[in-house]
Amino acid sequence: MATAILKTDPAHVSRPLAEHGLTWDDLAVICVHQASLPSLRTFCDRFDLPTEHGNLVACTLAVQLTQALEAGRLRRGDLVTLVGLAGGISTATMVLRW
Repeated sequence: MATAILKTDPAHVSRPLAEHGLTWDDLAVICVHQASLPSLRTFCDRFDLPTEHGNLVACTLAVQLTQALEAGRLRRGDLVTLVGLAGGISTATMVLRW
């Protein structure tokens, strides 16, 4: 799985940002889900993203959003990116305004 993550084209993950003229630095919160903690760390290291959680099954992204809200890191109007990795082979990136 780590090999697949290392082969992931960085443009594929950041394309939704670039399509809106954004970079990772424009985001208030970046939430990443990957069930395998070693693969999560590999992905986050490769893309220089924070590693906050391991496998929390279907609630990983929701927990990260809740914690960002409670910590005051997420406010109305902020940009958020949700990244989901499936087995290190497929990825999905979504940008949203909170």
